[in-house]
Amino acid sequence: MSDAERRIGTREREAAVAALQEHRLAGRLESAEYEERSLQAKQAHTWGDLTALFADLPQPWPRPDDTARAASGPVAYSAGSGARRVGVSGDDDRPGGLIPEPWGAWITSLSPFAALILFFATGHHWQWFLLVPIAGILAYGPGGHRKHRRR
Repeated sequence: MSDAERRIGTREREAAVAALQEHRLAGRLESAEYEERSLQAKQAHTWGDLTALFADLPQPWPRPDDTARAASGPVAYSAGSGARRVGVSGDDDRPGGLIPEPWGAWITSLSPFAALILFFATGHHWQWFLLVPIAGILAYGPGGHRKHRRR
């Protein structure tokens, strides 16, 4: 079976969308074309489907990495030589939260104080302290961390 016929999973689709986003930010794709290709990437079933989306674009683009697949078991892939790795198992650069920086950090930092004030203001209802982990999940996602990239 060739790599083009090999089936892909959610992680590969998400990495393809992230790579397309980088091309959009670099000005290689217009918003409409990015949306169209992202939809196709989300509906892709094989590596061949993804490869067609990147045929006219330079690196980064996801591709199967046979050495990483053999070493790690699950499919891992790289963005090619010299480019940063995109979406390797557990090592992707997607922000997990719903709140963009720097607001996420501010909300997370201030949520304990808001919970304490609300606790005393409303007659000692301990449920206000649940705002602290909720703010963290909103800011950083369920994974609990956000990777910072410098451009």
